[in-house]
Amino acid sequence: MDVALERMAYLARSKKDLEKFKNEMSIKLEAAEKRLEELRTQAIEKGDEVKKKTAQEIEEERATLDRDLKALKVETKKNWQSIKKGLATSIDRLNEKIQKALN
Repeated sequence: MDVALERMAYLARSKKDLEKFKNEMSIKLEAAEKRLEELRTQAIEKGDEVKKKTAQEIEEERATLDRDLKALKVETKKNWQSIKKGLATSIDRLNEKIQKALN
């Protein structure tokens, strides 16, 4: 297979992987948003200023991750794997922060 065909095949696989990854991370961000809403509600009901501030900080982080996810493109194979892992880890940490704040 010549280099151009290999590159085209790689890009096709990468695009499919990118769309799958974006879908999976979008689902996680949607779940985070629902739990973040619970945190906001708790903060308001209890008049808890610390939780309100925490919710605001987490919301800013979630919004940044959402923008990053929407802007994500397939880069080189090496960069793509690193970017994918970093974004997935950040979304998982976001969910952990929300869970911790809810408790």
